[in-house]
Amino acid sequence: MRLGKRWLALVGLLLWHGVARGQGTGSIAVVPECPGENSCAVRFVYNPPIPQTNSVTPLILRQTTKEDSRYGTWSVLVPEGLTQWISPAEMNGVVEGLRKLNLTWSRSQEPISFGRQARKPRPPPPLLPWKIPMARHDGTMEIDINTRSSAFVADLPSKDVCSAMQSLNSAFRIPIALYNFQGTRVEWGCKVPDYNPAKRPDGPTARVSVGLEGMILGG
Repeated sequence: MRLGKRWLALVGLLLWHGVARGQGTGSIAVVPECPGENSCAVRFVYNPPIPQTNSVTPLILRQTTKEDSRYGTWSVLVPEGLTQWISPAEMNGVVEGLRKLNLTWSRSQEPISFGRQARKPRPPPPLLPWKIPMARHDGTMEIDINTRSSAFVADLPSKDVCSAMQSLNSAFRIPIALYNFQGTRVEWGCKVPDYNPAKRPDGPTARVSVGLEGMILGG
């Protein structure tokens, strides 16, 4: 009887520890919903396999409303990465799609800076002589979700990038946002049969208000 009570006490302690750990920095977490305007931002940082040489420019999705001049505009290249402004409904669709990928998410108690380098930078190429075979690197995509008060980070293996990003395609409703997302998927080395770079959607180009450091893409 005493042994049974001790066993139950031990199990209870372990369960309590697991719950407490789930509330701390770096814990396993469930990705939240993103209600309200300007409440979420998502960043994709792709470190492709070596020797593959696709673009590694981070893609950042930020949400805004129709009242914002950046709504429905072309993506802008800034020091933090390629930034695309999307609607709250689109952001909810993207986050919901990421939740369905069943990735392992870690949570921090405050938002992360998108200006920082991803946790797993691409390894440097091997030194001379070039006759030495290049070291293999399977590649990974870091996915970051910022909310107003926290951040969620997960890693997606390179082999799953194309299928995972294809599943997010339906989240985009703004023609320019969909066009830019499909173009980015092509740069990541994915096949996008319904993407035609020559068929640019009609719509306003990005405003000067994005800042002089920004480069308008597609405008």
